[in-house]
Amino acid sequence: MNKIPYSTATAGDRALTELQKTLAKFGCASFGTAIDAERGMTIVSFKWRERVVHLEASWRGYAAALLSLGQNTERARI
Repeated sequence: MNKIPYSTATAGDRALTELQKTLAKFGCASFGTAIDAERGMTIVSFKWRERVVHLEASWRGYAAALLSLGQNTERARI
């Protein structure tokens, strides 16, 4: 069976908390997230050096790949 990158990575709220801690170590503040279910994206916003930064990460392709491999995991059932 093929492995998907990051298949054992932290997911959900724990992943966002971990991301916030990592960003804080680099001097980021005012952290926030949003889910755009229509586009299949998670949006992360934070302030870094007086600049507001917005990053978008698609989870649509990853979810499809995970399901196509038939991996019976908690993430696959969500």
